[in-house]
Amino acid sequence: MKYIAVIILTSLLSFYSYAGMLDDRAKFSAELIANSYKADGPVRKVNRKGVRTIKYTSGNNKLSAYLYIPPETDKKKLPAIVWAHGGFGGIGPSLFEEQSPSNDQSVMQFVDAGMVVMTPSWRGENDNPGKFELFYGEVNDLLSAAGYLKTIDIVDQSRIYLGGHSTGGTLALLVAVAPNNLRAIFSFGGAPDILSVVSNGEGYGNTPFNYKNKKESYLRSAINYVSDIKTKTFYFEGLSSYAGYALKMNELASNYGVPFKAYIFPNGDHFNILYPLKRLIVKKIEEDKGEKTNISFDFNN
Repeated sequence: MKYIAVIILTSLLSFYSYAGMLDDRAKFSAELIANSYKADGPVRKVNRKGVRTIKYTSGNNKLSAYLYIPPETDKKKLPAIVWAHGGFGGIGPSLFEEQSPSNDQSVMQFVDAGMVVMTPSWRGENDNPGKFELFYGEVNDLLSAAGYLKTIDIVDQSRIYLGGHSTGGTLALLVAVAPNNLRAIFSFGGAPDILSVVSNGEGYGNTPFNYKNKKESYLRSAINYVSDIKTKTFYFEGLSSYAGYALKMNELASNYGVPFKAYIFPNGDHFNILYPLKRLIVKKIEEDKGEKTNISFDFNN
């Protein structure tokens, strides 16, 4: 019976993932249901030199984003990062404001380092068209945002990175298992397995799909597509319910030989790891100038 179960599980996995997450999604009709989600309303202006509100195209939608380009660049090509915000509802000026090191969800480390920074909102957020889908269509939006950075002349096309925290960290994981042209990906506290989040029916309190349909969760879970990771991806989290799933992803990645590494900090939490690790990532990006990324982390030293 044990071997039969293994064969059945293997068959199910191949049914869903042999063609990759985006292909599997193309064969499936996601069903959105009524939920308690609320958008934040129109995007507010950021009073910081170099930051402007722009529109980027994702499918048939024009979506809002903040774009920061350093005012003084000496016309040299600059590294760029797309930052996927945490929480739900949209983007706001706090992304470009100094925050407490105990919970710094801003992009100021990247701004202060002189990088080009894009912070997108997703379909159904702020006053954008579309509906909230919870890690489904938003993946396409994030891929489109990264594509937008490639249209900016000042951006070094070979040095476009992706980072995200919490819900943004989950989207970063999902982009990692999809085809992308990013140099490296950094996920802070993303959820590798959405089924584990919504299985009790509560989830984040705004689940927009039928949680009893396991296909809906399967196609929103990066842990089911680890073998498809091609871009160097780093996962960071303190002690949380996500840590075990991240370590499972780490084990799968090792078995598949793909470039994913999870780091769990037992003395950290979902928020206080952000400030020191973003500072470290900035240093890594500043030194990452070769033909291929040389970014790695050693937290034993």
